[in-house]
Amino acid sequence: MIAEAAPEAAAATTWPEAMPVWLLERLEQLGLRFPTPIQSAALRAPADAVLRAPTGSGKTVAFLCVLLARCDGELQVPDPHAAMLPTPEPAPDLTRP
Repeated sequence: MIAEAAPEAAAATTWPEAMPVWLLERLEQLGLRFPTPIQSAALRAPADAVLRAPTGSGKTVAFLCVLLARCDGELQVPDPHAAMLPTPEPAPDLTRP
């Protein structure tokens, strides 16, 4: 799935309730009370989604929230093959066998 979070898209008014309490508390401490459109999209997208958004839209926080929400209490990442790409161009190379 490839999706683009439109800047004019309305952000969700709250973070998903399924996120770990400790992560929600930390986001609140950091002043991140509401997700941006890209963060909302990332948290609700399937695991193999490719999302695009402009610079400054919150992509890094979106990526980290998804990653941290899938970690257990020990912060052990369940999938060591996760990748964060700065641009969409390398993405097709990662999907080739």
